[in-house]
Amino acid sequence: MWAEQVDEQAARRRLREELPDLAAGHVEVIRSGWDSHAFAVDETWIVRIPRRHEVEEALRMEAGLLGAIAGRLPFAVPAATYVSKTSPVCVVARKIDGGPATVNPRTGRELGTFLAALHGISPTSAPLPTADVATWRAAHQERRLQFEEHVFPLLSAHERERAMKLFASVKFDFEPTVVHGDLGPEHVLCAPDGHINGVIDWADARLGDPAIDLAWALHDTSPEFADACATAYGGVSTEIAGRAAFYYRRGPWYEVLYGLESDRPNLVTSGLAAVRARL
Repeated sequence: MWAEQVDEQAARRRLREELPDLAAGHVEVIRSGWDSHAFAVDETWIVRIPRRHEVEEALRMEAGLLGAIAGRLPFAVPAATYVSKTSPVCVVARKIDGGPATVNPRTGRELGTFLAALHGISPTSAPLPTADVATWRAAHQERRLQFEEHVFPLLSAHERERAMKLFASVKFDFEPTVVHGDLGPEHVLCAPDGHINGVIDWADARLGDPAIDLAWALHDTSPEFADACATAYGGVSTEIAGRAAFYYRRGPWYEVLYGLESDRPNLVTSGLAAVRARL
């Protein structure tokens, strides 16, 4: 069934083929993201199907990771109840209710507690590929070269100069921990009072720099939220805060790159606006 990319229609066929009883319910598209399609079934289940072949391994790895660590975290994660053996993989998890996080300080405090627990999990006990700082540096350099080739030409000379300084400024020196890797308000689902119901979308989870999970919380919320998060986390050093700021500023570069690769000019435009705002 694999084509260059699985579109929504093909993903629906795959769902009917693999899970006919589930597919007989009310199926609603909730997100067609960069890496996978997501469907809500009867407002109870979430089914995810990868858009591209290379994403399948990440979804299987995510399912194994969440099954292993769910009981060690203070809030819910979408631990899989079913993972198909055939491809494209279908991953089923119980739906976690809630809306995207706001700047409620309660959410900040609970997120700090959550991240302290996540980053405190022994890397050797998590079913993830081994990684070290050298691997992280190499991945950063590879992305930097991609940005220089594809995104830099869209910037002015002055903006390119500032971007070069940004990418040269970061110093990677950390002990790898289990990280979510893509933590933003849309992935932290909350009740109206700010209580965290669950943290979703773990496809980028790996062993890496804990600062990446603090980028949004410390630098794109509010001072009250950031302070509450940092305090509950157990304190944030100047070095971690600095790297978190770097990851926050780097974030929209990925949106531009994805927009170019997928021929979606709207993402290129919005990504460039954010790149400029964060330079």
